[in-house]
Amino acid sequence: SFLGGTGLSPISMQWQPTPYTLPLLVASFASFVFAVYALWNRARGERRLVWSFVAVTVASGLWSLAYAAQLSAATLAGTLLWNRLVWIGAAALAVAWPAFVFASVDWTAWLRPTRIAVLALVPATVGGAVLLAGPDPLFYGSPSLAEANGYQVLEFLPTPALGGFIAYTYAVNLCTFGVLGAAALANDGLFRRQAALLLIAG
Repeated sequence: SFLGGTGLSPISMQWQPTPYTLPLLVASFASFVFAVYALWNRARGERRLVWSFVAVTVASGLWSLAYAAQLSAATLAGTLLWNRLVWIGAAALAVAWPAFVFASVDWTAWLRPTRIAVLALVPATVGGAVLLAGPDPLFYGSPSLAEANGYQVLEFLPTPALGGFIAYTYAVNLCTFGVLGAAALANDGLFRRQAALLLIAG
């Protein structure tokens, strides 16, 4: 496994709690609580909406938890190790969020397995590449730790792959914002408020 390949264990890592550690842990805990709540009450909601919401919360929870560990790791190896899981959460969210938006506005045509597979192609490729090769050298050129405000933080040269994936996720996000904005304008009452709140949350 990629954990074993680093030669590290959580016990041997050095840690540096940062001002961001606790808020990220709280965000992660809240995300997992929302996921459990949705699963517990899944019979009350539309199936695709519930499962896409669970996917969003689990991906967000993983992202927040791994990012808290990444920022708190005080060695380069530990930082890059946890950063792999950050990218897994980010890749999963790049699929889960648009699926949740489409389910929320009842765009059922976009929830077909073939279209979800196309939507997942880039994130799944990124996630697999990060697990197999690591974020260095896929996304980070010459990664190192540098001191900033008394903490060790990751510094690197961004690669074209990093720029490409960021551009992809921003394009997907802009599309989902457009969908939510159109839904808010085209409807009224509760549905409009829900679409507007999702747009703000997004």
